[in-house]
Amino acid sequence: MTTDPVPDQLTGNLARLNQLCGRIAMLLAARPMPEPSLIAPVELFAKAAAAWTGQGAVQDPPADQLRAIALAATGLEDAERQRLLWLADQVAEMLSPANSLMTNTEAQAEAVRSQGASLVRGMENLLADLEAARHPQIPLSAGYLPGRDLALTPGQVVLRTEVMELIRYAPQTTQVHARPLLIVPPWINRFYVLDLQPRNSMVRWLVAQGFTVFMISWRNPQAAQRDLGIEAHVQAILDAVAAARRETGADQVQAAGYCIGGTALALALGVLGRRGEAPVASATLMATLIDFSNPGPIGMYLAEEMVAAVQRQAAAEGVLDRAFLNRAFAFLRPNELVWRPAVRRYLMGRNLPRHDLLYWNGDGTNLSQRMVHDLLRRLYGENAFVNGINVLDETVRPSDLRLPVFAVACDKDHITGWQACQRGVEMTASTDRTFVLAEAGHVAGIVNPPASGRYGFDLGGERHAGSWWPLWSGWLDARAGGMTDAAAFEGGLGPAPGPYVCDTWPSAGEVIDDAAKAHRSA
Repeated sequence: MTTDPVPDQLTGNLARLNQLCGRIAMLLAARPMPEPSLIAPVELFAKAAAAWTGQGAVQDPPADQLRAIALAATGLEDAERQRLLWLADQVAEMLSPANSLMTNTEAQAEAVRSQGASLVRGMENLLADLEAARHPQIPLSAGYLPGRDLALTPGQVVLRTEVMELIRYAPQTTQVHARPLLIVPPWINRFYVLDLQPRNSMVRWLVAQGFTVFMISWRNPQAAQRDLGIEAHVQAILDAVAAARRETGADQVQAAGYCIGGTALALALGVLGRRGEAPVASATLMATLIDFSNPGPIGMYLAEEMVAAVQRQAAAEGVLDRAFLNRAFAFLRPNELVWRPAVRRYLMGRNLPRHDLLYWNGDGTNLSQRMVHDLLRRLYGENAFVNGINVLDETVRPSDLRLPVFAVACDKDHITGWQACQRGVEMTASTDRTFVLAEAGHVAGIVNPPASGRYGFDLGGERHAGSWWPLWSGWLDARAGGMTDAAAFEGGLGPAPGPYVCDTWPSAGEVIDDAAKAHRSA
């Protein structure tokens, strides 16, 4: 009895690799090149090189050469010098031996063991990511879907406008606090970071504590929404406050904002303060900047040449594409969010592990042309909130916030540094302030459910083990207006999490009708 010869696996894999490399090369060649200023600070490099009079050994690593220029060049401003040093760190991370097949012995061994199959899988992963404009940290095999795997807390969309949907979550207790809690998430990425899965959902935990929770789900802007900036978002928050009071019959609401959502909430509260209105009983600011004078690592992107290039790109397309934002935030933590995932996917040919938070991290959103201007020029560039910013015909400053404030910052935050968060809170006129310094980073420090007990926090110089959520719940409870019987609510515009989070939208007429209906019944 004879059997067919076994095909030469190595030869087949090499042929497949050659085919994949050709397709990748064609795909890259067909792509338009971005402006040079979006890739590297060309003008800064030229200025530093012209000002540097030192000598460097040719054999010095590129990162060391760049550090030498940054440290020795005369005529550089401190911010320029710090930016060059940051870029040197980026170069060092990029040129790590682990990132190249030529020097990564583990990847070499896997390629030999698998007769090239690992490299084929890696190039297939790279091609798929390039075709989908995805970043390597997105776990493509995860199969997550909001409403099926994430954002599972039951509720109803009760308001829809061109800017946002407002979700009201169903009660899980027989009695609830009289004053509802409105949460304002950031509009960079999606709201469900606060409602991932039952085990780590802040929303579900709050509902279980007897709070009636409302959540804003921001619309992912397209070119048609190019003119919707910070004012439109502040107005949406005011609309959500009114809707939450109307839905529950409460005299006031409590409000919490996260990251840039917290900044917008603070602006909305400033508008209310200027108008002499007090529909909000307390404010919680989570990882929130008010003072943008020293924002931390994200400031590396705020040089004039970079900001101008970003604005030109947003003007051409109506929005700044989500892929650009994903890359920008990932390179603030390049080893964790760029190079290690890239090595795993492209050199080792392995998929990333299933992880809800990593999926959310890659589920990006665009920024409208107007929002790019408002964030980069007004808030970051001019520090306009501190200096007085015009919003909805009111000139607002931090001192216009006079209500109780609970602020939490994260000690390893690479986006909103905790010192800057604390500095902004101290600029408010509130006489009832609580500041908590949570352990961990921008997301892990906030999404830290009590059941995990993973990270602790500092309060008034004293370290506490476990989550800060129970402390916050007690603080909210004292300002929640007592307890009342939970009432089932009916109607609404559809079940949570709503279509906006999945980038599906009703017709323009339906959106307008929803907003008009809400205003008529207010």
